Amino acid sequence: MLCDIGIIATYFRYGYRYFYHRYGLSKIAWIAYTVFAFLIAFGIMLTGGPFFAQFTDYFKADIFQGAIFIAYIQNLIISVCFLLMLWERGNARGQSLTIGVFKCIGTGLTVGVYYLFILHHGTSHLMNVIVGTTFLLDLVYIRSIFIQLKREGKDPWRRL
Repeated sequence: MLCDIGIIATYFRYGYRYFYHRYGLSKIAWIAYTVFAFLIAFGIMLTGGPFFAQFTDYFKADIFQGAIFIAYIQNLIISVCFLLMLWERGNARGQSLTIGVFKCIGTGLTVGVYYLFILHHGTSHLMNVIVGTTFLLDLVYIRSIFIQLKREGKDPWRRL
């Protein structure tokens, strides 16, 4: 959760100028779209758990397990967005190796391992693909941001 707060803070610190440059959005429109996106994500998390709870055999009648599934799909999308943001900008502004490493640890090496090897050991082939792809994309991002920071003459290990 602390890492999520860092990602959101970085988005608000650096995001608007890129949305303005790319799409010509006013700051009010950008804030409105951002609030709308957060409300949609919150709505999916709130209603998705009960939806997936109908699959009682897989989720063991636990709404929280459905929410974990949804969160992992969102994390896959975030991993794609991290790479697209880096490639679109062509620089490391608003991004850091620290964010990439902690996202990878938080989603792949903790929650992913817990989900695949404790909650659903050997029974979640779709989640194997989602968790594996998210982990690989996070590794690609870590490598890409490391290379970009070096290219910009910045020490990747000192930039938060």
